[in-house]
Amino acid sequence: MPEARVRADKPIVLVVCDLFLPGCKGGGPIQTLANLVDRCRDSFRFSVITHDRDHLDAEPYPGVKADEWQEAYGCEVMYVSPGRRSVWSLRNLIDSTPHDIIYLNSFFSVSTIKVLALWQLGLIRREPVILAPRGQFSAGALRTRRLKHLKKAVFIGLSRVVGLHRGIVWQATNEMEKEHILNHFRASVVVVPNLPARPASLASRPAPLPKRPGQADFVFVSRVSVMKNLDYVLELLQQCAGRITFDIYGPVEDAELWSRCTTLMNRMPPNVAVRYGGELQHDAVAAAFARHHFFLFPTRGENYGHVVIESLAAGCPVIMSDQTPWRDLEQNGAGWDIPLADRVTFRGVIQRCVDMDSSEYTALSRSTRDYGLRVAGDEGSVAKNRSMFLDVLARSQSPAPIRRR
Repeated sequence: MPEARVRADKPIVLVVCDLFLPGCKGGGPIQTLANLVDRCRDSFRFSVITHDRDHLDAEPYPGVKADEWQEAYGCEVMYVSPGRRSVWSLRNLIDSTPHDIIYLNSFFSVSTIKVLALWQLGLIRREPVILAPRGQFSAGALRTRRLKHLKKAVFIGLSRVVGLHRGIVWQATNEMEKEHILNHFRASVVVVPNLPARPASLASRPAPLPKRPGQADFVFVSRVSVMKNLDYVLELLQQCAGRITFDIYGPVEDAELWSRCTTLMNRMPPNVAVRYGGELQHDAVAAAFARHHFFLFPTRGENYGHVVIESLAAGCPVIMSDQTPWRDLEQNGAGWDIPLADRVTFRGVIQRCVDMDSSEYTALSRSTRDYGLRVAGDEGSVAKNRSMFLDVLARSQSPAPIRRR
């Protein structure tokens, strides 16, 4: 590692994670981490150890140099190739990398498990560790296919028995997630919200889209998985009147679910046109929202929902479940958050949006954009994230000094 990269002016946060930019298939946790780095780098230096390819990809990211440190995305990144991911290789890499805090971005991640095993066994330095599970203990996240649910339950139980998480600090992004964590572990939990992108980086459409009564363009931008609940909204669209288009973007993670969705798509009435547009790179997401009137997002649960803030900032109102931190959207003039069990109301809101005229939609789109940019500009959330790292450092009984090389 070059001498010039180590400076004593800021604490160094070492992030170890399976997925980071330019990856996009890991969904919100990638963007959460990118926003954390971007909005807190004035107070901390971030070094990221991650994989050299996206989720389930056989090929590495194009143009990325593997197994060497490089400046990227406001931090220093080591993209590790498959042949360098053994526990011992990771141990050597962590111990040779200056850091004051280790930050882990997932509970079930292989990288997280390796780091915690090394830390508990004393095979790496005992700097404080913060683990952000990113909503992985919510009922929706744990309610997956039976075999996967069983594997998760077994791992949670075993990790408690061996004390894999003893002595670390957990980050919950809201009080509900704190309760979810404490349902499984006796833990030290701090409640610190996720960070949206800077307002200046959230593109917005120059003007609301034209809107005719009896016609609407809807979009879904997310992974096709049980958690995101795409089949739910496809069923509701079959019952709606008017000229409707529905564009779906996102990687297909669940082949069984996608088979069900394609069957529903093929059975749509003539007034509803559904199209699958494949995966979107992150820099194309805002433009996708700007081309549509409404974002349909019937998710079973979100730790944050970065895709929601992007939709809001683009002036694209959101019709979503109430299983996220985004609540009271209607009162804020930005959309609707509706219980999934209330299918009548959910379908009724979709129909109301189809029937909406131009003047009502223009006002709604503008208030949606204003709300999104106002949330993104909240510096209070940034301050809480900075304080989390500083407080953990201060509470550490033997804080390790920044290593100079």
